[in-house]
Amino acid sequence: MGLSEIASNRNKKSEDILPFVERFFLQVSERMRSRQVNRSASDIPVRVAAVDSTSLQSTMQNPEFRDGVIYSTIKASGISESGCVMMQYSLVSRLLEKAYGGDGDVYESQVQVRHLPPGTRKFVQRLLSEMLQDIQHYLIGKRKIKFDYSEPTVNEPNWDPQARNAEVFAATIDIGPLAQPYGLMAIVLPVRLFEMMFGMRASKKEEETEDDNTLENTRVLQLPVDVVAELDRFSMSLAQLHEMMIGDFIPLNESMQVTLRVNNQQKFIGEFGEVSGFRAVRIEERMSEDE
Repeated sequence: MGLSEIASNRNKKSEDILPFVERFFLQVSERMRSRQVNRSASDIPVRVAAVDSTSLQSTMQNPEFRDGVIYSTIKASGISESGCVMMQYSLVSRLLEKAYGGDGDVYESQVQVRHLPPGTRKFVQRLLSEMLQDIQHYLIGKRKIKFDYSEPTVNEPNWDPQARNAEVFAATIDIGPLAQPYGLMAIVLPVRLFEMMFGMRASKKEEETEDDNTLENTRVLQLPVDVVAELDRFSMSLAQLHEMMIGDFIPLNESMQVTLRVNNQQKFIGEFGEVSGFRAVRIEERMSEDE
């Protein structure tokens, strides 16, 4: 399934915490997959297709969510801006069928959706309740955030102009096998929520009551670093390099051992593999400072 790019309206502040946000949504998607396995007794792949910093207005204009969409607004305590969850109706129909022991091939057309049947509404409410539990669990910060969702509906929320211009992080979740995907879901949460939880913005009151060293350490630990996963190293002549063309293959060693380097320094040794449909490295050894 082709995925349309979400229009980007990034600022430097949100770019700094984007790696943490991507990891957060990956954790939520893995938990979502686990819940679906428990519910349907079969593995349903769940992948994070994209995470971007944008505006609520741009997210609502995503052509992937133009017809047959179920909406629910998300409100976090202490945050004036709202978020939302959007699910393609075809996705919900297939997940519902799988939950009742079906194969997920029969679903209602998106275009003909005009209302939510009671059974479908109850199923969506359960999905939303579980999702908010997972969001609350993985948002680790100094404050405990409570979330509420609105009744799911097939009508787009009536956002006012100020709300539509709010900065958000939008995660597009692709659910189902790659060859025959079930559909898409979008989880949209305010940027300010992540800034608050990840310590990117602190009020004067908080700065006056907390130890300066603790605050400084928190800021340092939140700084992103470049990590390189290295599967193999080899040498070739300059002539060979010039002769390389698109479609050529470069043979690698048969070992699946991966070296993780931070600022060109070897920090970990791991094994190449896959987790929840993503290429991944499982950490097997941490190098000491002397090494």
